[in-house]
Amino acid sequence: PGKDITIEVFNEFIRFKLDEDESACGKTTGLLGDYKTGKTLARDGATELHDFVELGDEWQVLPSEPQLFHRNGHPQFPDKCIRQEHSLEDRKRSLSDEAITFEEADVSCSSVILDPTLVKDCISYVMVGRDLDVVADFLRLNDFHPELLV
Repeated sequence: PGKDITIEVFNEFIRFKLDEDESACGKTTGLLGDYKTGKTLARDGATELHDFVELGDEWQVLPSEPQLFHRNGHPQFPDKCIRQEHSLEDRKRSLSDEAITFEEADVSCSSVILDPTLVKDCISYVMVGRDLDVVADFLRLNDFHPELLV
């Protein structure tokens, strides 16, 4: 009670922000990752999954779990989640002429962000968005504080 969950969408990114501290969320895991580490873990709590399609399938609601919705829609376990029409790899190939190189994204991100982990996330954000100017949006979506910047 009295806590907020904020969901923002920007380009192809979704941001979930919990207005809560570690005392309430410190042990949470799931589709959004481990609260403390950000690792995307399987239900066993140990296996780290790097494929987000696999992660989605892993965390699909099971029949043995409480119902989250008033109606069951398709797909329901054991059917797999609905896949995008074109994979990210297909899109990367079709957009290769417009692509931002890793090096360009790295220069753009590391020129303003100190934390190497956040630089890595920023690089991914810039490369998917195919726009060097989205670094400011990345910072806004991640509530960066001045002490984290160069």
